[in-house]
Amino acid sequence: MLSHMKGALAALALGAALALSPATATPALAQEIPIHYLEDGGMPVSYRYFTLDTSSYPAEKVRFNGKWRDTGQFVYPLSMSSSVTFPEVGIWTAPDGREHPIDMTLSIVDWNGFCMQRNGGGSMWIYNLCPSNESQIPTEAISVLGHLSTDAQGNCLSVLNATFTFSDGAPVPESFSGVTGFNDIDGWSANPTIRFEHVGLDDGFDGAYLLRDHHLSLSGNGDFFGISEDAGDEKRLDSGLQPLHRLAATWKGGRFTFSFGGNQNSAFHTVFGAPIDTANLKWSLRAVCVDDDGKVLRTVEDGRTIRMGSTWDFTPQDIEGYTYMGLAEGSAPLKGTITSANMTDQTVTMRYAKRHAVKAVCIDEDGNTLKEPWVIGDGLLRGDEWDVTPPASQITPLRRWPRTRLP
Repeated sequence: MLSHMKGALAALALGAALALSPATATPALAQEIPIHYLEDGGMPVSYRYFTLDTSSYPAEKVRFNGKWRDTGQFVYPLSMSSSVTFPEVGIWTAPDGREHPIDMTLSIVDWNGFCMQRNGGGSMWIYNLCPSNESQIPTEAISVLGHLSTDAQGNCLSVLNATFTFSDGAPVPESFSGVTGFNDIDGWSANPTIRFEHVGLDDGFDGAYLLRDHHLSLSGNGDFFGISEDAGDEKRLDSGLQPLHRLAATWKGGRFTFSFGGNQNSAFHTVFGAPIDTANLKWSLRAVCVDDDGKVLRTVEDGRTIRMGSTWDFTPQDIEGYTYMGLAEGSAPLKGTITSANMTDQTVTMRYAKRHAVKAVCIDEDGNTLKEPWVIGDGLLRGDEWDVTPPASQITPLRRWPRTRLP
């Protein structure tokens, strides 16, 4: 990940390694960042006393320090010492219960297309350009910071420090800790195997939290890339495929270092967002019995809320006059569990066929009944055949009923 970095920050090569599992973990250079699957439990409560979420932070409150070029929508740094501060970005609840407003300042570790973008919603995005759109960067920025470059895998990444202080400028204590969410980490639908949008937990982090069946490519040095497809509507982070493209990260102390960007074909934006929490993920469960035409005969379960780990177990119903034929095409299973592999509303559709009785009657040429109707087939289903032989009596049939079947 660090091959693209300019020489001034070579020391960051002592960044964190990511512990995938005891058997596959990359040896740590500075620290290990364990991965925790949210299905196994959420993050410790102690990190929730400060949540870094800038998704709704007003752009007009952001303070630019040092030299910047403001073009209206984009604000470009003109120096490696340029920084941007988010005053009172959040409230930290200290161990003694007192609340403290916290400021965050982003400073540049390695510049490779980083700028800030005002979005239409009134907040401020972290933005990273790539070589294919370098032309939109002011020439005065390029002349100072250099041209954009890619690493051996074709990624264009910038590296930033996030530093936290009390709002009066005093440093936070060692007991300070927090959590943030890196959300909407897109893959590329046109090429599902490409490692597309990137987030790197380079230093200061001590935990990564995601769903077990995530759509992220993980490497051994803290890199996370979106894969498989575009994550979808970033305004609906708890719906569709978005939860599979989300990463929560925890840290202790007054700073962390992260990288952001992605494949050289695109520019990328991000914000620090709400961390993914399985408590916010919910779906509905229905179970119905239908006939061959899809008409609902009986509703067994009507929209019960289910969450990660919820289970269901249905038994086919006995319905008078019908025979259970199995599950309809596209049905959820009779027995199941919600996991990150099947995060969607579930409908169990049990299919039934109507049973039919077939009777025969003997009549004369004038329509008079010669023999009362009798059953020649009972409990027949659509497509079943029957065969009837005229009764052996003094009745002479004008014709024999052929073998036939229910329509």
